[in-house]
Amino acid sequence: MIDLTKGIYWDESWSPATGCSKTGWGAGCMNCWAGGMARTRLRLHADFCDVFSDTTTTGWNGIVQCHEHRLKLTNGKPKVIALNWMGELFNPAVPDVFIERVFSVMLMRRQHTFLLLTKIPQRMSQLMRAMNLSRDSISHIWFGASASTQVEFDDNVGILCGIYGVNRWVSLEPLLEEVDVFSDRNPVSLCRQVREGEYIKWIAMGAESGPGARPMKLAWAEDVIGDCAAVGIKCFYKQGPDHCGSKFTKVPRLYGSQRIELPFETRVLSRRVRNQK
Repeated sequence: MIDLTKGIYWDESWSPATGCSKTGWGAGCMNCWAGGMARTRLRLHADFCDVFSDTTTTGWNGIVQCHEHRLKLTNGKPKVIALNWMGELFNPAVPDVFIERVFSVMLMRRQHTFLLLTKIPQRMSQLMRAMNLSRDSISHIWFGASASTQVEFDDNVGILCGIYGVNRWVSLEPLLEEVDVFSDRNPVSLCRQVREGEYIKWIAMGAESGPGARPMKLAWAEDVIGDCAAVGIKCFYKQGPDHCGSKFTKVPRLYGSQRIELPFETRVLSRRVRNQK
C-alpha cells in the first residue's frame, strides 16, 4: 500500500509503520515534515488519525502503529520507493519480526529501488547483523541515516559505515549547521574507506521549510558539495538558498547549474526539475 506522498527524487512513499516519538530522535525533528503531513493532509487517513498531535513540535503523539495491510506491496514497473518516511521503522516500539517482514517484501520486489532512512542507525545495524542477508540480495536497497548537525553526522555515519556490503547514503535535511563530511571526529577515515567504496555513496541535502523553518546558509551547502566532489560522492541539493544566498527555492541553481546527482534512475525527477527551469 502506497502513501499519498511523493517527492522530488522518489516515485512513491511506503510506510508500513506510522507514528514516532513526541520529541523525535534528533535536532531536525522539531519541525518534522512527516509529522506535519500526518496532522494536516493525512489526519483523516485511517493509518494516521491515531498517531498525530496538534500540540507537540514534532507532530507525533508517541504512538507507533505497525500495519499488516501495508506489507502487501504489489508488483509493477520499477520505481524508487521511499521506505517508511511517514514514521520511524527502527523505533523501539516496532517489533523485530515486523521489520524482518518488511525486508522480506523488499527482497521479493527487486525491480524497485528502496530508499531506507532512519535516525536510529544503531538498531538498523543490529538487525542487519542478525538477519545476515547477502550483499546481492540487498543491492537494490539504499541504507540511509539522517543528520542535521555535525555531532549527528559523526555518530550516525560512523554507525552506518559499520554495516558492510550495502549501498549507503545520508540525508542532511534539514541542514541546521555547517557539517564537515570528513570531520576528524568521524571514526571512518577518508582515504581507505572512500577508495574501497566502503564510505557513503550519496548525500541528499536541503534546508528546512514551512512555518517556523530554521535558516540555512548557502556556505554550508557549498562546503558539502565541495567535499562530495573531491572524492566522487554524488550530491543532491534539494532545496535552500540559491547562488545569491538569499532566495529559497526548490532544486537551486548554484553558479548556473543544479546539483541533482542521483545513484539511481527515477521517473519523477525529470518532470519536476524540468518545471524549475
